[in-house]
Amino acid sequence: MLNNFVYDFFKPVFNNLDSGVSWKMLHGSSWCDGVADIFLRLAENVNTRAVIIFLYNNDGVSPHTLNFVDLDNSINNLKDNSELKKMYLFDPQNNHFPINKKFQFVNINYMLENKIEFSSYKKLDSDNIKLNLLQNDQRAFIKNRIYDEYSISKLSLAIVNVLPKNSLKFLFKFGIFINPELDDDYKQFLYARLEHILLNYDDAIVKYSKITDKSSYYNNAQYWYKSINSSQSVLKKYEDILLSPLKL
Repeated sequence: MLNNFVYDFFKPVFNNLDSGVSWKMLHGSSWCDGVADIFLRLAENVNTRAVIIFLYNNDGVSPHTLNFVDLDNSINNLKDNSELKKMYLFDPQNNHFPINKKFQFVNINYMLENKIEFSSYKKLDSDNIKLNLLQNDQRAFIKNRIYDEYSISKLSLAIVNVLPKNSLKFLFKFGIFINPELDDDYKQFLYARLEHILLNYDDAIVKYSKITDKSSYYNNAQYWYKSINSSQSVLKKYEDILLSPLKL
């Protein structure tokens, strides 16, 4: 579910934003490293270790970035390539996840041993070799934190969990309002995006519809406006994300 959510709401559609996760989410379009960063932070909500992985081709160039996930938080050495291959691949930019033909979760080692099952995952190929980017050495760039690793931050985590959603929305709206680096057109778009990612679809549609063709964010707004209208029933599934713990 989390992988689908990140793919549907944040995959690269327009220009990229290189900023913090909250601003990337509001902006609504980020390249593979930014999308992986969003997935990484959201995975903390389900107490699940996730890392951002740079994949490398035979020339040592990294053409793609995604997430490896430790579903049972049992991996201790993230610098050991053999340990990394025991983890599970999630690629929220392309909505790829580690499900085999029997609908079972499988790790990287399984994928490499059964490449034919993942032949459609073209982003993982390189140098004319299937899944070559997984076969080569990987590097864990950033990891998130699981609950046991929080210290004073446990207080902030508790506050976030008990505060009403509207209180958090007000804080985000205030942050948008007082930011001197944002022009009025961008602010109006971000207000609409905030409603959208909080799954307030009716409010989001109204705010997107008020962004006219005189705004530099008109095309962005129209894209998300049409996306909501064309898939309202599908988007309703994400309401569970706000009502219950996230599922990967």
